Amino acid sequence: MKEIMDYLIIFCLAIIIIYLVENNRKLRTKIKIIDR
Repeated sequence: MKEIMDYLIIFCLAIIIIYLVENNRKLRTKIKIIDR
């Protein structure tokens, strides 16, 4: 049971990191558009 919990925690962290990276990219493109 503990192994499943560890797997779920790692999976959730991976999703959060991917989400943050995608948001960061969108923000950077918005900033670039504003700068131009």
